[in-house]
Amino acid sequence: MPPSYTPGPGLCGVCAHVRVVRNRRGSTFFLCGLSETDSRFSRYPPLPVFHCEGFVAARPPEDGEGSGKATG
Repeated sequence: MPPSYTPGPGLCGVCAHVRVVRNRRGSTFFLCGLSETDSRFSRYPPLPVFHCEGFVAARPPEDGEGSGKATG
């Protein structure tokens, strides 16, 4: 069986404003902290995010981070 593709979070994966939220079922959500004070930003933006006016890098991305990965 070929590996399935899981898209990464894009810019949200390395943004200073993000808060990663995990539920009991193991799902992961990316909460945008800017949404608390600015209505232009979605609380949980559709992923992957490739462009964002509020993006501030928290750290440099590692190889392949934010671009998705093959699982399988």
